[in-house]
Amino acid sequence: MIPIRAIQHYAYCPHRWGLLYQEGMWAENAFTVQGDLLHERVHREKLLAKSGAGLSFGGMSLYSGAHGIYGKADLIELVRDRDGVSIAGLPGRYLVRLIEYKPTSPKTEVHPADRLQVYAQYCCARELFGERVEAYFYFADTRRRIALSFGDEDEAVLLRVLEEIRTAQENGGIPPIRIQKGCSGCSMADRCMPRVSGIGVRDAIRAKQYFAIFGSLIRNPNEIFRTFGRSKHPPLDAVNAVLSFLYAMLTNDIASALESVGLDSYIGFFHTLRSGRPSLACDLVEELRHIAERMTLTLINLRQLDEKDFSVQISGAIYLNDDGRKKVLKAWQERKREAFTHPYLKQKIVYGLLPFVQSNLLAKFVRGEIREYPPFLAR
Repeated sequence: MIPIRAIQHYAYCPHRWGLLYQEGMWAENAFTVQGDLLHERVHREKLLAKSGAGLSFGGMSLYSGAHGIYGKADLIELVRDRDGVSIAGLPGRYLVRLIEYKPTSPKTEVHPADRLQVYAQYCCARELFGERVEAYFYFADTRRRIALSFGDEDEAVLLRVLEEIRTAQENGGIPPIRIQKGCSGCSMADRCMPRVSGIGVRDAIRAKQYFAIFGSLIRNPNEIFRTFGRSKHPPLDAVNAVLSFLYAMLTNDIASALESVGLDSYIGFFHTLRSGRPSLACDLVEELRHIAERMTLTLINLRQLDEKDFSVQISGAIYLNDDGRKKVLKAWQERKREAFTHPYLKQKIVYGLLPFVQSNLLAKFVRGEIREYPPFLAR
């Protein structure tokens, strides 16, 4: 069974959901505290009001066996109605009103995640009480109720989100970061994207400038390879899809090499500690990333990839499909077999050994066997 609250968190931001429900993290801010205070009274499961017109219950438990979800309703009103439903233990017939409390009214329209939350509650209420169920938002700042109506599209969204949540639970990972307008007000922002300072800020600015002109190096006229900068978690164009895939393989190779020489790949110098991220491997990627970037340009400019090698997700994300990954993997393995003269060792090695060589040199520096670490400088 999936909590309805988890559905709302996932719809708001899958990465936030992962931090909360996969990693067990939580952080407060003014918005979460304001919401908690508003719900504190109504979430006590008890009869709040009783009158000749009906009954009001706060914090009523809800569930849906059909959807495999459960949660609590902020307020359930049972209003006497001759065309309503009969409820066990209560005389007469009732119209059921489901009311979700929100601290502030939206500037334009209700957030889709909040709408999905109420629709999930609505499905539970219909399964428990029958067809005569109405749903409302109550906004505390304006003291107004807004009626909601639902259709097949809401059901489709709920089923899709539930499927994605169950898949993520089975895989055990955290969905990638998706930068959006609400990130600045999220209570998990500092844990999701720790603020950088000093050299980190300068590097971020340079990286933005670099990728702003990266697209000018692409000579393939195919529209799918148009890019206007770096996008990741998820990649939003085909160029970034290839870059992200190659960066991931390079990072894995470096992480394995670091562990083989006795270094902890998760404790970096420049990249801060973050759960699940091999920060030291990310440090070494910075000096070897040109390998992935050159290969990206080669694959695209030589037209070894086309639009048939990519899949577009409903979220707008673009990923390599199975055929595309096979082509990139084949090129990657061929590249790793190419030999070159290492500028520090002054001897020939293949690119496949480069992560191990640099990791070994870093280990020697850490242990004091060499005076300074020699970064790999491509010519």
